[in-house]
Amino acid sequence: MYSSHLVTEITADYRSIRAIRQQNLERHLEFIDLLVAQGGPKESDYGRLDICLTELGALAEVGELSREDITELQTRFGDALSLTTLHGFSFLKPHGYAGDYEIIDKLHCRHITTEKHLANWDRYFQKLPASIAVRNRKTYFHDLLDRHVARHSGILKVLNVASGPCRDIYEYLNARNNARVHFHCVEPDRSAISYASTLCSSFAKNITFTQNNALRFKPEPQYDLVWSAGLFDYLDDRLFVAVLKRLCSGLLPDGEVVVGNFSTRNPTRRYMKYFLEWPLYHRGTAHLIELAERCAIRREQISVATEPEHINLFLHVKT
Repeated sequence: MYSSHLVTEITADYRSIRAIRQQNLERHLEFIDLLVAQGGPKESDYGRLDICLTELGALAEVGELSREDITELQTRFGDALSLTTLHGFSFLKPHGYAGDYEIIDKLHCRHITTEKHLANWDRYFQKLPASIAVRNRKTYFHDLLDRHVARHSGILKVLNVASGPCRDIYEYLNARNNARVHFHCVEPDRSAISYASTLCSSFAKNITFTQNNALRFKPEPQYDLVWSAGLFDYLDDRLFVAVLKRLCSGLLPDGEVVVGNFSTRNPTRRYMKYFLEWPLYHRGTAHLIELAERCAIRREQISVATEPEHINLFLHVKT
């Protein structure tokens, strides 16, 4: 048995650690109060705010930050956590789910609120590594399309799964006159389809929309390219394999499936999970390859690439 002296020492050490953690929490809360009072973070504050959110997220991950502590932190943001800001919109989820079409389009368009006392919060949010990586997905998709079009003789048939706002398709078609591409966009959210069809109304002949749950959608073998930018971030391994296998069944000979997935290197992951309540399944290269191989896909058919931030990975499967 432990001696009473040792128990006393352990208890004292624990209390000391708890006191230090409480001091750190109070220090971070005071910093948030300062930022709110001055109208959001200036660029000179970004480094300290990054550290603040990283440290708080790390404490939350190991259970040293209670639900009450997190709620207290969220409360301190005030209007900065309202629907007016990207931070608040992501947290409040007015469409009922994380990563909805509207927040994704706001990231693509580098949206900044017109409310002057809140604009600096949006400027910070748009410079988060995860926000930059989302925009990089669009560039990656465009380059992928160009490569396929260049080696394809007819109309390139593309399936876009969980297509969201379709800003990527709109900008692609807008920049390329008479593009030889037809997109079939499958999206479960009726509002997202309405938004995307209005945005892309000038290119109606190039796009077909289908409202369907992407997890249950079974494509016919008629596509040259199957693309899904963000769906797989929300799938556990079992669903990942089931959906990937189903999408591969929709490929024509010499076709390709490409799906995006946030990497384990995402420095924004704890901030997203604990303070925006926007959890994702982060995966590394080896993990993605392993999941593809579970679909009875040969190793030589599989490759993984990334975008410039090295935060979004892209699993490629070729027939």
